[in-house]
Amino acid sequence: MVRDERFYAFIISYTSRSRSQIRRVCLHKKWLKRSAVLALVLMGSAIYGFYGLTQQAAHWRTERENQRLREETDRQRQ
Repeated sequence: MVRDERFYAFIISYTSRSRSQIRRVCLHKKWLKRSAVLALVLMGSAIYGFYGLTQQAAHWRTERENQRLREETDRQRQ
């Protein structure tokens, strides 16, 4: 008997009070791998985006502090 290596099979069982039900779900390996890569790319993009937001917030805080110090220096000069 030749095994088909192109699919992953998942068996999902549902249980209820009256009876149990078993369902078999087959996914093509190619689509499973592509969806995993897509999920990794999306997660990486989200993490990089969050990192960019934190860097932008730090930049804004520094800019605000610099502006406050400039105003303080101008008041002392007068």
